[in-house]
Amino acid sequence: MLMRRVLLGVSICLMMGVAAVESAEDADRTLDRLAKALKAAEQPSEKKALLADVAKIKTPRALTIAAAAAADKEVAEDAVAAAGLIAQALTAGGQPPYIRRSAFLRWLRCQPQAQAIKTAVDALRNEDVVLQTCAMSFLGTDSAFINTVIKELDSFPAPVQARLMEIIVDRGDAAQLVEMSRHKDKKVAIAAVTALGKLGGNAALAGIGQALTASDQDVRAVALRALAGWPDASSLPLLLDIARQSGSEQEKTIALSGISKVAATAKLDQGARSNLLAALNLLMERSTEEAALAAIQLTKVLASSHPKEARQALDKLATRKLSPDVQERIQSILIAATINQLPNLARDAKASSPDGFDSQGPNPDAHAIDGKEATYWDETDNHKLYRLRVDFKQATQVAAISLMGWGHRSYSPKDFEIVCDDKTVKTVKNAVYTNNRLIVCFPRTSCSSLELKITGYYGGSPGIRELAIFNTP
Repeated sequence: MLMRRVLLGVSICLMMGVAAVESAEDADRTLDRLAKALKAAEQPSEKKALLADVAKIKTPRALTIAAAAAADKEVAEDAVAAAGLIAQALTAGGQPPYIRRSAFLRWLRCQPQAQAIKTAVDALRNEDVVLQTCAMSFLGTDSAFINTVIKELDSFPAPVQARLMEIIVDRGDAAQLVEMSRHKDKKVAIAAVTALGKLGGNAALAGIGQALTASDQDVRAVALRALAGWPDASSLPLLLDIARQSGSEQEKTIALSGISKVAATAKLDQGARSNLLAALNLLMERSTEEAALAAIQLTKVLASSHPKEARQALDKLATRKLSPDVQERIQSILIAATINQLPNLARDAKASSPDGFDSQGPNPDAHAIDGKEATYWDETDNHKLYRLRVDFKQATQVAAISLMGWGHRSYSPKDFEIVCDDKTVKTVKNAVYTNNRLIVCFPRTSCSSLELKITGYYGGSPGIRELAIFNTP
């Protein structure tokens, strides 16, 4: 009890003269006494009086004491007010930057939200780099502050604007990015729309939909490109609407290209496939080679759910005047769809290896064309050129091969020439297999032998489980 009276007596004396403290040592001694008195005080009125004295000492330690006192519910409001006064004073330019940064953030936390936002916005407009940086760090913790910043973005210095946009974009908050996408500054709107495109999700997609109706043509263009690169099938209805209704041929082309990309990468339910079928019909109305390529992609995807429509589209494309490369793609798909019905011309032929290399294990040349996927042709590893030759009993018309490697992109041909009677009819580079199957079409030719000259391979050598040879219908 005696000690408590002494401490309270000390506090009364301090209340009469704290403002006169000048040296750091005096401040520390005074704070020692105030801290002890706060710990001993029992009445809220005593604690509040002591906190008022702490608030008169503008040092980091005083700020720590005041902030700690905020945990006491009886004097929390007074403690926060005291901490705010001290923190505000410590943001002054004469303090070291690390103290100013810490004090500024504490000051913001001590203010009501609306006032804290105003203080942070003022700091962003100020040329004080230390406080600008602190305000930017506060940006990541308060959504209301972000919304205010978005509305007033063009009022900040250009370097600050750029950094604020980066922070908002990096947060990846769809609602805030949608708000920013409506900004009157085109640069700001485009940055937000671009970020929405990368973010994905339903909220971002809705924002892209709004941006597609923007008055600025450049903003609309960025939104359409974002939509065309969407990572899932949720974008298909919007893309289809644009492909149907847009008055711009360029926009229709981008939309249809986007539909083709989504079809190639996204998981598709029945509704999505119905949209793809509608897009296929639109593509078939266009005569460009780009449209034909996109249509080919859609037929691959629709082959399982809408085989009749996909085949009809391919048959129509096959009658058009398209480049040899596109025609080859069409024929490859048609062959893949009917491969089990076409006669395999290699079955009655004889296989040999003119390269002279030894077989690797019991895997002779005949295994390449024996019709058994369990067997395979394979030779010793790491040669520059491998040759597999198939001789027919008589001159035969050929137009395509089907190649199955030892494994999918594993010990399988990668770069090779198809040679008919010593004439190269097709060169393949970086072969792309589908489930370890590669179909290659080439101009129909009559020959007595067909040879693969293999110069590149996945793995140590180009093993072949099955080489089938066909003539196209």
